[in-house]
Amino acid sequence: MSKTKLNDHLLSKIPFNELEVVENYELNSRYLKNNKGLIDQALSQYPRIMAIRFDLHFPRCYSDIDYDHSNVQFVITPFLKSLTAKLISNIKRRRKKNKRAADCRLNYIWVKEGDNDTAAHYHVVILLNNDTYNTLGKYGVFGDNLYTKIVEAWATALKIEVYDTRDLTHFPQNNIYYLKKNTVDFEAVYLSLYKRISYFAKVETKSYGNNQRNYGSSCKKRYICN
Repeated sequence: MSKTKLNDHLLSKIPFNELEVVENYELNSRYLKNNKGLIDQALSQYPRIMAIRFDLHFPRCYSDIDYDHSNVQFVITPFLKSLTAKLISNIKRRRKKNKRAADCRLNYIWVKEGDNDTAAHYHVVILLNNDTYNTLGKYGVFGDNLYTKIVEAWATALKIEVYDTRDLTHFPQNNIYYLKKNTVDFEAVYLSLYKRISYFAKVETKSYGNNQRNYGSSCKKRYICN
């Protein structure tokens, strides 16, 4: 997105469409609309959703020879493809063992950030069917859980050993949200999740122009309200 087009989408008031957002940042309203659309899309697929917020970092030894930082699909796309494949494989294994395993689509939003003062990194949120996955798994312990799948998928994308990737995947505090329709706390959790990921829409530390992408999601246009 060019600087000129960006100015057309800057948020001029808080809250946004009566939804509370993070303060003290200049926000891109187009990204905010897309964030809401992604949550609504996931809820249209499954009545119970688990959202996981995490960060992906690069090893310090990475250089321009190893990775062209201006070409985002070289890393984030392989990560998402690898994670999707791992989820599908896990469901198939469960079903072969006669275990209940509901379908689970990978709904996601990612943003790429980094400037002269901050190393390039990604913020990510994924939304999964809570009837299929209901926990992240214990940090630092490898096994057949979501934590491991995320670490392994990032290792695949970076083309490095899994052991070297554990410290490059960061799971912040209170990073899991359970959205369940027809529950008393549904609206409160919805609003809390929306505000949390409104940070993804901040303009600061994102690169614009030169055909660089700094935001991507699996949201379909029909879920975005103008």
